[in-house]
Amino acid sequence: MEKQKKISISLRIPESIQKELGEEAERTGTSVSKVAIYRMQHNKSVLTPAVIAKIQNIVNIATGVTTHDPDTAVMQFSKTARFYNNENKTPLFHYVLSFTKKTASSAEQAMELSEKIFKPITDDHLALIGIHNKKRGDSEYHAHVAISPTNYINGNMMYADNSTLFPIAQRMADATGQECRLVVKPEDKQKKEFHKVFKPHVK
Repeated sequence: MEKQKKISISLRIPESIQKELGEEAERTGTSVSKVAIYRMQHNKSVLTPAVIAKIQNIVNIATGVTTHDPDTAVMQFSKTARFYNNENKTPLFHYVLSFTKKTASSAEQAMELSEKIFKPITDDHLALIGIHNKKRGDSEYHAHVAISPTNYINGNMMYADNSTLFPIAQRMADATGQECRLVVKPEDKQKKEFHKVFKPHVK
């Protein structure tokens, strides 16, 4: 049988379970890791990445880890990518949403709209959303959204192509009830910006 590569992950567990694993390891003359692996492989409820993510979410809430801290977000993005061997790929995508005064007259409204627009993505991708006030034309509040390309459920990568960008722009048009202009700025300054207007769907 081919020897599988071992990876290291950080997971908080109750002290009582740690003690139980240690006692079983000592009794059977093996390591705590091997006891834990055996239980995961033979337990009816297999510890999948999806279950790990849910457990960690519960731990985060219980221990007060904020979901709005940039340093924490960077650490979580990095660990998720490394867990799925995506650490050498695109680390994050950055989106900027500009809302008219009529659409979002407060930071709370801008945040609510941003969360709604990115909901289909944040269901299985880590994200950090920040709102700031800066008058620019008819726009007053802007959202900066950082998204981890790594799907934390299955490890699949998200790409910044039309299949991702167009639905985001359409959801913004639908959520605001106004036309949305998608502007894609390439990293290569020599290349032209891409512009496309999306109209809200008629309800």
